[in-house]
Amino acid sequence: MTSRTPPTIDEMADILPPLVRALSDIVGMMEGLVDVACHATNVQESTADTLADLGDTLTEYAHTLMREATERRRTGRGNTPLGSPLALQTASATSDDARPAA
Repeated sequence: MTSRTPPTIDEMADILPPLVRALSDIVGMMEGLVDVACHATNVQESTADTLADLGDTLTEYAHTLMREATERRRTGRGNTPLGSPLALQTASATSDDARPAA
């Protein structure tokens, strides 16, 4: 049996965009189903409650991601002015990493 290294944070985060696209596709397909269900005699209030809870949770996730994205833009490396000591240090470290080991 081979041992696998645990995934990185970035690898885990890469899963989110396709998952969100899939959820969007599912929601798009549900529109017609919900319309039909509204005309049924066995409409489930619990289903409506669950959908509302799911919507609240997804909205909370969206707000969390937006806050984090805004914070990264405001304080991340890309926000460092060119020519500043930090930018020069980062550029130097990046170019050192790109060089092959001797």
